[in-house]
Order: sequence, then C-alpha cells, then structure tokens
Amino acid sequence: EVSKESGKLTVIVKNDDGDAVPGIMVKVDGSNAGETIADGSFSQTVTAEKHTVFIIVPEGYAIFGNEGNQREVEVPVNETGSEIYILEKQGSLVVIVKDDEGTPISDVMIIVDEDEAGITDENGRFCQTISDGEHKVSIIFVI
Repeated sequence: EVSKESGKLTVIVKNDDGDAVPGIMVKVDGSNAGETIADGSFSQTVTAEKHTVFIIVPEGYAIFGNEGNQREVEVPVNETGSEIYILEKQGSLVVIVKDDEGTPISDVMIIVDEDEAGITDENGRFCQTISDGEHKVSIIFVI
C-alpha cells in the first residue's frame, strides 16, 4: 500500500475591514469540505500536492483582487498551505498604493470627494463603501 505525504490546507476569510468571516462554505477539489469557523479559518489535512479551493461568496460581496472565487493551492509536505481571501462589499472603493518596486506604502492619506477618508494600511490598501456615481480620489504623500 502506497501512502502519500500529507499537509494541512488552511483557508482564511476576512472582510474588507480585516475582521474574520465565519460561516463561509469552502469546497476542496470539488467536494463540500466545510465552513469557516469563528476566526474565519477552515483547515483540512490533505495530500501534499496542488488542490483547487473554491469558496462560496455571499451575495453582495466579491473577492478582493481575484477574478473568481476559485484558486489552485500548493500544499507542502507536513506544512500548511494557506490562502487568505478578502471579501469586499460590491460598491467599495479600493485604493492600493505601491512604490516603483511594487512595495506597499502605508499611512498614505486618501481624499474622496474633497473629504479626508483615511489612510492606507500596512499593505498599502484603503477601502471604503461609496455610493454609485463618479467620485474624485486624491492620494496625498507626506514627505
């Protein structure tokens, strides 16, 4: 009998405020695997190889930075292959600020429609729910 080495597949789902989202259905390789728990995580022991992870996104939300809700994940032997999904409300304004080398820039002021809206986080990301229509967005760097 041949046994494959195993690893642990972990999926973490957060909302656009960085809070954990429990109760999100997770499928692994096409089978219903379970739901995220209170801390927004779902874990399953799997063989150490590539697996397709699919999460069921609640109505009115989308996955930030992803064109779909499915990804292929490489799970190393006896380690954790982690995937983090950020759910954002549709109708959200998302600004990501990076330098010329692609490094995120934190603490950059974002102005929306002439009002100070906030600053970018440690990932260079700012998100705010806004109304439909056109909006003026300004990015202010402090030197």
